[in-house]
Amino acid sequence: MEDFTRSIATATDPDVSDNERCRAFEAVVKRFQDMAFGYAYSLLGDRHLAENRCLRWAHNHLGTFWITQYADAPLAWF
Repeated sequence: MEDFTRSIATATDPDVSDNERCRAFEAVVKRFQDMAFGYAYSLLGDRHLAENRCLRWAHNHLGTFWITQYADAPLAWF
């Protein structure tokens, strides 16, 4: 749990380098990807639909994460 807390803190810390923040965010996503897929599969009953839902969720939240971190970045970055 300590590693997870540290990853969240690092991923959201504006004073940490972009590379470190990316690695921390990746660690958070990896921690939950299997659980998210399992839950989606239990609801949908189809492996492909479950993978699609998980990818859509990650895409939406990843975009939100980067937009909040780089609010002043040009829109072309996203």
